[in-house]
Parts: sequence; structure tokens; C-alpha cells
Amino acid sequence: MNKKIDESLNLVPFEDIEQTNDLVKEEKSHEPKSSEKSEKERDLEFARGNLYALIEHGSSSLEELKDVAMQSQHPRAYEVLSTMIKTLLDANKDLIDISTVKNPEPVEKEKPVQNNHLYVGSTAELMKLLNKSDDE
Repeated sequence: MNKKIDESLNLVPFEDIEQTNDLVKEEKSHEPKSSEKSEKERDLEFARGNLYALIEHGSSSLEELKDVAMQSQHPRAYEVLSTMIKTLLDANKDLIDISTVKNPEPVEKEKPVQNNHLYVGSTAELMKLLNKSDDE
């Protein structure tokens, strides 16, 4: 009698419900989520995080290198300090580049003002005009 009721009401038997739910779960897991980030966005965030960490560690190392250079007064210590400063500067520039790639800002271009002046006359008249303006 249960079979007839299930069939008449188009109900799925209880034993088949678990299998149906598993299929639904599998189908849902293959659907792309709109909240998932693209591979490029994930790479940008990963690189950005690495740059933050490198800059933080580099800044603390820079302080230590500065102390070593000042205490030793050795040219090689100052050379290493200079290289560390350059490396940190490059890392900061890379971080800015990643930020502009991730969030590009619209650039407003200003039209350059171009003033064209045309003089029609002889060179003698031009010289008179120039000398006249110098005398004033």
C-alpha cells in the first residue's frame, strides 16, 4: 500500500533520498561560485602578502644592518646596507605596481595647450618690434 501512495503522490522512497542528496551535493560542488576569486586575483593577493612580509622583515633587518655598519665602520657593511635599502625600495615599488594592477585608477588626460603664433612680415620689421619691446 505504501508503494501505491508513493507512486500516486510522486514521492521518492526513503532509501533513495540519501543517494539523491549525494547527487545534489556533487552537482553543487561542481558549480562555479560567484564568490570564488579568479586565479589572477589569488596570485595577486598571494604576491602582495609575500611583499608585505618581505618588506616587514627587511625593515627590521635594515635597522640591524645599520647598527652593524655604524659600529664596524667597514665599507662592506655599508655596501650591504645600501643593497638592502635598494632591495626594500624595489619591493615597495613592486607592491605599488601590484596595487595598480589590482585596482587600476582611471587616468585623466589633460589636453596640452598649444599656442601657435604666426608672424607675417619682413625680418627688419620683426627686429624693430623686438627692439621696441626691449626699450620699453
